[in-house]
Amino acid sequence: MVKFRFLDLDAAPRTAKKYDVDAYGTVVVIHHFGKGQVEEKEDSKSASSGTKAAKEDKPKKNFRSEKIYSLTENAMVNAILKTIQTKQKVVYFLTGHGERLYTGTGREVMSALATGMRDDNYKVEELILLRAKGVPEDANLLVIAGPQKDIEEAEAGFIEDYLKRGGRLLAFVEPDLPGGRLTSLLAKFGFETSKSWVIDPQAVRFAMAGGNELTPFVTEYGIHDITKQLRGLATVFPTARRVSAKSDPKGGISTETLLKTGPGSYTVDNIQVKDNQVVIDPATKKDGPVPIGAAVTVSLDSYLAKDGAKAANKPEKKNGGKEARIVVYGDVDFASDAFIRAQGNANLVFNSVNWLSGEKALVSIRPKSRIGDPLILAGGQGNFVRLLTVWLMPIFIILFGAAIYVRRRQLR
Repeated sequence: MVKFRFLDLDAAPRTAKKYDVDAYGTVVVIHHFGKGQVEEKEDSKSASSGTKAAKEDKPKKNFRSEKIYSLTENAMVNAILKTIQTKQKVVYFLTGHGERLYTGTGREVMSALATGMRDDNYKVEELILLRAKGVPEDANLLVIAGPQKDIEEAEAGFIEDYLKRGGRLLAFVEPDLPGGRLTSLLAKFGFETSKSWVIDPQAVRFAMAGGNELTPFVTEYGIHDITKQLRGLATVFPTARRVSAKSDPKGGISTETLLKTGPGSYTVDNIQVKDNQVVIDPATKKDGPVPIGAAVTVSLDSYLAKDGAKAANKPEKKNGGKEARIVVYGDVDFASDAFIRAQGNANLVFNSVNWLSGEKALVSIRPKSRIGDPLILAGGQGNFVRLLTVWLMPIFIILFGAAIYVRRRQLR
């Protein structure tokens, strides 16, 4: 049951203090725990024992509250999530191999993705595997965002162990990443990520929105929780590689292609750009449509049985049961600050994060933020607008002005 009320801060100072409200216009979302429940807070690992003891002495609250200062849909939903969730989920971004940064500014960073995760009540941290000697136990999701170099053998083992205990992985692999330990690890869970470049000649129709042969515009989606609400939305992938997955029922691997390029697209092994033209080797051409994203659900009982794992290594109950989830995309740019707000890109990447984390309620079409979206004009439409605005309208104004000038000269 949801209730609301309005309070005057001056008339109810005790209530204002209780919820730490010191300004008018503040909205407080409050979730009261059931009988016998109290708010649980994790102590920092670096806190001293004296500090922990002091915290334990403080009375625990029987409610959790969150303040917001705007009545937008996003703000309200996020505040409700933060108050009803018993534990904040942790997302780790793998670093040390030239991955995209999730802090800072620039077209290639992924700060908008990290900010959106925090808005959905995720805690975002970086992870250096060789230093941590494994994926932390509190990890709900591991993100590998476009590494430029391959991972080490020990790191591949750490990630595999994490997945075997029910972990969740979101990986973005660029076309120029050579095959190696990361791609071999993904292959163990059904993924096929052969080194390739996706070419989509039809994408030049969307040149005014940044489309070109190397930037496919995708509108074909698979039947999956991540993509089922994306019908009618396009997603943009600047430079992409082929990513597919193959199911193995006996091994507990269930796969689904999330999206693929349109007719006329194809892949090649390598490309060269000369005089602003893409040069390919026709001998390596493989016709599409080309899948560039896939999701895999691994039933760990079946997988470990086939893998010959010992009973002692069987997964614990974590992330909702005995299964691992992996999503891989053949591009990282679509989730970067430069492109995440283009078309349906944000919906796709955030739906992936929430599906992997088991937050089914958050898998949806997000409300549009008040940011200008590009108007996509295909083919002749772009040429018509250019002709109208650059040539016809200026010429008409010049001729109209000249006619008025001549007419006035005649009347003198």
